[in-house]
Amino acid sequence: KELAVIAEKIKTEGLMLYHSEKASWIGTDMLLARHADMSNLGGYFSYHDGAFTRCVFYTKNEKPSVAYSISFDSTFLPGKAIADSQPRPFTETEQTFYLLRKATLDTIEKENDDFTVYKQTKYNIVPILNNDNKYVYVITASTDDGAITYGNDYLLRFDTGMHITDIEKLHKGLIKMEMKDPKRNMNAAIHTHLPGYSPFVTPTDICTAMLYQDICGAKT
Repeated sequence: KELAVIAEKIKTEGLMLYHSEKASWIGTDMLLARHADMSNLGGYFSYHDGAFTRCVFYTKNEKPSVAYSISFDSTFLPGKAIADSQPRPFTETEQTFYLLRKATLDTIEKENDDFTVYKQTKYNIVPILNNDNKYVYVITASTDDGAITYGNDYLLRFDTGMHITDIEKLHKGLIKMEMKDPKRNMNAAIHTHLPGYSPFVTPTDICTAMLYQDICGAKT
């Protein structure tokens, strides 16, 4: 029973991460197709809002506000998405997401020793609000379109005052896999967690596997 509870929690958070990252991926592609110049934008985040997952792009000025938002239903089909280019202030919830993202980015940019940077990768910052809990997953993504990366991911926990209370490294290193290696076809992938790290599959593992399954032709 205890393991079932843990498994359900991991699955729930993995799906939350997946939906957030899926909205961010598609939302960014849609915005770039409409507005090639995104120099006025300071960043983005995605979050679940009722029946939709909403991707919000905010301005770069001293007091950021929403510049664009794109809302997806459960299908995540771009043709069914609702785009809104009307500038507006953050909602209270969006302000919290923004502050979580900013605090995480500020910590990473201070060359914090807790974080490792690999070549041809970037960090995706995914803030999560789960009831009264505030935390951020930091996922390493490849800047090479032909590769998948697992590992070098982090979980940052916050207190009620929006201060970081803990930084947990979920995997020791980074695994990079070529999606279209001419010498072999990828049917499946496995990895193990070293002692001292999570004894279970992580929400970031679930998120990454689901994001790339369609691209790789993997079976669910």
